[in-house]
Amino acid sequence: MGHIYFLQFARTGNLCCFDYAETVARHYMDVDMIWSHSEVRHVGGGLSIAQGHRRMTAVSIDFAELSG
Repeated sequence: MGHIYFLQFARTGNLCCFDYAETVARHYMDVDMIWSHSEVRHVGGGLSIAQGHRRMTAVSIDFAELSG
């Protein structure tokens, strides 16, 4: 969902869209990303609790590109 708001921000310049997308991206990075695991191959991956979480990598990339 955050990717859609980053796109809307890019199209319109509406900061409300950016603020919401930033909140979604930070939630993903802080809560849904695997930071520690006994198997190294899982570190840096995301939890796939819901189908929408599978697309969160795009949100992280958008956030990095747009926020500097």
